[in-house]
Amino acid sequence: MSAQIVLALRILAVVLLYIFLFGFIYIAWKSVFPIMRKSASNQKLILKNIITKAVFASKSREIYIGRSEDADLKVDDESISNLHSRFYWKNMQWWVEDLDSTNGTFLNDERLVSPELVNSSDHIRCGATEFEIQISNKEESIMIKGIL
Repeated sequence: MSAQIVLALRILAVVLLYIFLFGFIYIAWKSVFPIMRKSASNQKLILKNIITKAVFASKSREIYIGRSEDADLKVDDESISNLHSRFYWKNMQWWVEDLDSTNGTFLNDERLVSPELVNSSDHIRCGATEFEIQISNKEESIMIKGIL
């Protein structure tokens, strides 16, 4: 064989190898990331008042708890600040932070000093009011009846 034919075959082999690799990466990317986006968009935060058994299901990615009319979850408790604490969605997880409240926010009986990651079955206490946290898919939360 001539040197030109061997060179052309080598170039063709390299091009086919790159096409195969890029195709594999593209298919892997498309199959992984839509699942992550879909599961992330289905995550819903549900807060159940331990005493009254009332349930609040999140409608957004940021939830404020307090006595103020501006709070998403308005709680009639004098020991709670106007805007007491905040839940927010970050890095595909739910977080909670205290908003410099007078009486503090407690996650599983530990006072919050910085934002903390929350999980299902955790308990959050704002003033004298305690909530159980549930994180579920939107489809599961449709069955919840009592909303504050």
